[in-house]
Amino acid sequence: MIFFSRQISDKVFTHFATLATQKETIQNVKKYSKSLDDLHAEFCRWLSDVEKIDQSLQLVACPLSQNPETAPEEVQLELIDLQSDFVQKEKFSSLELRDFYASFTKPLFQTSGGWHRRYWCCLGQPMFVSRHLAS
Repeated sequence: MIFFSRQISDKVFTHFATLATQKETIQNVKKYSKSLDDLHAEFCRWLSDVEKIDQSLQLVACPLSQNPETAPEEVQLELIDLQSDFVQKEKFSSLELRDFYASFTKPLFQTSGGWHRRYWCCLGQPMFVSRHLAS
């Protein structure tokens, strides 16, 4: 975004072919540049929220590579059990993530106070959440 904003500010429209053909483009350079700067700021703000939950997202996405000592206390024992289970390790490496979690007869991380449902929604799996992780 910053790259494009600078290019527009410098009146370089190489990556904006349609914009380069418009007569009023030069008059609106500051407006376009500010819009891109604002969009960049919004992305940064949004991504900072994602960074705050990144560790929990990683716990759901890559449970076998997570350190149980840094995991939330309420899931540490389940995480250790999962990481010690050869069959589950094989399933994890051979199945899609949603199928891996669906293969459990009882929900994994069920003592987690519901945080796992929020993260599945973040990962785009709301149907999975309602069917397999409902408490």
